[in-house]
Amino acid sequence: GQSFDRQIFAAEIRRPLLTVLMTRSILGAALIVTGFTLTTAIKSVLLLRVEALFVFAWSVFFRREKATAAKLLLLVALSLGAALVVTPAPQAGGVSVSFASGINLGDILIVCSLLLFSYSYIPTEKIVARVSPTTLNIVSNAVGGVVILLVALLLTPVAALNISAQAWLLINAYALCFGVIGINLYFFAFKTHKPWIIAAFLSLEVVYGVPLAWLMRGEIITPLQGGGALIVVAATVCIGLLDARTRPQAELEN
Repeated sequence: GQSFDRQIFAAEIRRPLLTVLMTRSILGAALIVTGFTLTTAIKSVLLLRVEALFVFAWSVFFRREKATAAKLLLLVALSLGAALVVTPAPQAGGVSVSFASGINLGDILIVCSLLLFSYSYIPTEKIVARVSPTTLNIVSNAVGGVVILLVALLLTPVAALNISAQAWLLINAYALCFGVIGINLYFFAFKTHKPWIIAAFLSLEVVYGVPLAWLMRGEIITPLQGGGALIVVAATVCIGLLDARTRPQAELEN
């Protein structure tokens, strides 16, 4: 039921739309998925938290966001809490599982993808001011999906579709939870919140992962990981309160 005004897409938001398609739907998506396959899950979860810092840096540069000590401290607290949540539990004898030996190609690809993702927050804000977030989600998923599929078929025509039935089930579940519901809600958030606030709240995913890991895989968290989760929640709440306190003042200045 969403309207699709071609004039708006072709003229008013053409440049920011192309930017979002390239940085998030095509290059960013390809880099991050490839990076996940080349590094450990623990490092992937931890590296994803860098996105909030990147978004804040872009916001300071492009949107003249004030880099106050309170904002920086809360972002650092988010990163610290996330690091504690993904800290490996000690094995028998008290030896912890290693995060991995040094930086690898997968880590670099993930960081590069997050630079692109974080930059896409700026044009996304401009787009959702003119069109429905759902329309943006449909267009970006359709264009990005077609481009990546064609590239995959061109480079690896056999392996691209050589997927087991169980893998197809997981892919469809991921597409529904993330591409349809998650990203749609993410785009709607740009209607009311600043980009760096949205990025900061995304850090809660490491907290959501704790009960899901217990329910789905029977994993038990350590007290240290639980403390990290509390830090993430507390820092996120404080960021929300800080935004609520400073927003009326910013609206008066504008």
